[in-house]
Amino acid sequence: MGKNIVIQGYYGAGNTGDEAILSSIIQNLQEESGQEQLHFTVFSREPEATKREHGVESVYTGRMLSGMKQVVSTIKNCHLFVSGGGGLLQDAHPRVVPYWLSRVVLAKLFRKPVVFYAQGVGPIYRPLSKLLIRWILPGLDLITVRDNDSKELLEHLGVSSEKIQVTADPAFTLESVSQDKILSIMDRVLPDFDTRSCFNKKTRTLKLDNNEFEGDSVESQDPSDKWIGVSLRSWGENEKLIHELAQYLDEMSDQGYKILFIPMQYLPDLEVSKKVRKLMYNTENVYLFDYQGSPREMLTVLSMMDINIAMRLHAAIFSLKSCVPTIGLSYQPKVASVFDEMEQSSFMLELEEINCDQLLKLTGKIQDNFIPIQEKLLFNSKRLQGLARNTAKFTLDCLT
Repeated sequence: MGKNIVIQGYYGAGNTGDEAILSSIIQNLQEESGQEQLHFTVFSREPEATKREHGVESVYTGRMLSGMKQVVSTIKNCHLFVSGGGGLLQDAHPRVVPYWLSRVVLAKLFRKPVVFYAQGVGPIYRPLSKLLIRWILPGLDLITVRDNDSKELLEHLGVSSEKIQVTADPAFTLESVSQDKILSIMDRVLPDFDTRSCFNKKTRTLKLDNNEFEGDSVESQDPSDKWIGVSLRSWGENEKLIHELAQYLDEMSDQGYKILFIPMQYLPDLEVSKKVRKLMYNTENVYLFDYQGSPREMLTVLSMMDINIAMRLHAAIFSLKSCVPTIGLSYQPKVASVFDEMEQSSFMLELEEINCDQLLKLTGKIQDNFIPIQEKLLFNSKRLQGLARNTAKFTLDCLT
């Protein structure tokens, strides 16, 4: 009959990063389970979309008590409850932490094994959130977090270090689609642009510990073939940030780079991208990837760039795991954490630090050290992929 696994997270909300997490969790658990049959039910804001995109059962989980009867029934009949991945425990809103932990408590009341799956934790500053974490998490069967900062925060909040294992974001294991598929999409999105000629680049092969990666060398390309991918999001009052980015991208366009804005959460990110482009004076080679792609498709697009500017966490993960040198714009600690894990913290800027000169300085550093940066990214990408796969192994060890 197989085992029923319930997964909760920020799914069905149109966020590419969270959908990448879900896709990777399902794939990793299936691969690790071998011959054992697993059945997945995912709590989602849009169950029909989740069913269609991931091939699983899905149950609506709205705000607080909405759909609670079906949620209770689903948890009662499962063999394992998985909370995560993603950043579920954070005080963005007073109800966020109580909301996610309420399902965890329900699962424990039904005596189900509960796993925290590669979660990112923080920021946490509300007294109620701290209290709930300190009370509830010690009773879980497995706690895995995606970075050392999350582990340190949980320890500070009173969770025993022995209960916490640091793994990695599941999206480090996500696989890309073929470049031909992306070029076909680009032919539709950019109908007046010869995408196939532009992206038919010479490649070099990086070799490290019996692993190989085919990557592009900036130094070997004609200037007109260089691409900068830009993945932005709205965050507070960011007019200064938008102006500084526009100035920087004008400078890079003048140097011969083509610019491609790549929205990860389609409509909101597209709007921010258009604001930046509107402020640029040199838009001849500036393009919008005006397409709501799957996680694997967006991973592939970012992997085709020469340099990426990444504000969203999973834009950074997709880029770094593809060994593309990346400048991170840290709007939350989770972005800084992944740059630390990849040994790229010198290429990360806090929002208040961002200006055109700083961005140009980091770009110059990338241009001068392109291959050594790729080699370091390859090493750490393989390392974090292994840690991410460990999460699935540890999780299935809890399955009853």
